[in-house]
Parts: sequence; C-alpha cells; structure tokens
Amino acid sequence: MEDVREPRPATVPDMDSALADLERGACALGLALSKKQLAQFEGYLGTLLLWGRRLSLTGATTERELVRQHILDSLPAARFVSPHYHVADLGSGAGFPGIPLAIACPAASATLVESRRKRANFLREVARSARLENVEISEDRAELIAKERPAAYDVVISRAVWDTVDFLRVGAPLLKLGGVAIAMKGPKTATGITSPGFSAPEVVRYSIPDGIEHVLVVYRRRMRET
Repeated sequence: MEDVREPRPATVPDMDSALADLERGACALGLALSKKQLAQFEGYLGTLLLWGRRLSLTGATTERELVRQHILDSLPAARFVSPHYHVADLGSGAGFPGIPLAIACPAASATLVESRRKRANFLREVARSARLENVEISEDRAELIAKERPAAYDVVISRAVWDTVDFLRVGAPLLKLGGVAIAMKGPKTATGITSPGFSAPEVVRYSIPDGIEHVLVVYRRRMRET
C-alpha cells in the first residue's frame, strides 16, 4: 500500500517514537495499523500540535504525550465499532475519541459534533490534512442534530463532556434501537448508574500508558421499553 505521509525532515525523533508507541499500543488492543493509518495519525498529531497552541486543545505538548495520554485512551472503544457503523462523537473538541476511531475503523463513519466554531474549524482541518473520507464535522449542538437525524447512529460516544445522566439524555434520541452509548470516564466515576430505555451498563476497565485506570461505561439502547 502506498505511503501517503507528507514529506517531513529526515530526523523527527519524537514523531517517530510517538508512532512506534501508537503502533505497539494499538497492537496490544488487537488493532493492526497500516502505513496509511499511521500516516493519518501522523497528520492528526501534527495538526494537533500546530492548532493546540492557539486553541488550548490539550495540555499535551509533544507527539508522544498526545499518543500516550489521548490517542491510546481513545482506541479501546474500537471494539464496539463494526464495519458500516455510524458513530457520533458528542462534544468532540480536540477530536477524541472520534478521530482515532475513524482512523482505526476505516469501514465505519464518524460524525464529530462540536458547537464551538474554532474547534469545528480545527476538526475540518484535521479531516483535510489526514485525508479522512469517513469523517463529517457537524458544527451544532447534539440536541439539535437529534431532531434532524433521529435514531441515525449505531454508537454515540463522549469523552468526559457530560455527566452520565445528561449524556444518556442527549444521546438517546440519536441512537438506533440496539445501539450503544459509551461514556468514557476516569477511575473514580460511578459505574452503576441506570437509565430508562437502556440496559444495565457494561463496564470496561483499562489503563493508559501512564498507568492510570480509565473506564468505558457502555449502555445498550433497548429494542423496546420495559
């Protein structure tokens, strides 16, 4: 497969180390990244560092920090994304987890929902520079998108934007029956929260490279109300 990475200086040790960390971490999750996917991640990392200085997107300042703290934190959710699924990342911000999921799961599509104009423009630049044909940016509030596209998504996901109750309230109208809502949380989150219309949550625990445990709280929308 053709290597589509943009030309760059011959020696970029931090980028090379970051991509090596990413490839190893993805492999540990059962994800084999192609040259094209690594090139897309490289484009994403470069754009994040460039725009991050203007928009305060993350506290990370190097490629390796972005990979270890954010990208590898996003990829555990890939196990819930099947080919041809439609995924909505609510409050996408810096693109986590929607961009990593779109790159890692190229047969699925992702809508990045971000109401703030500057951050939506950043996401558009990522989609352009990383050549992401399966990504759509929606500059609007999730509640309004649900009115335009009710029950349009197989997966809705959010990374620490809302508390769980509000996330399920906002995400439910977007979800197909049988679809999943994934709340990405830190180690101290309450995992026993239930909500009408959803099954009891599945809790997936994992650690990012700094050793901190994170949690996916996964709810499936019931096929019928009980």
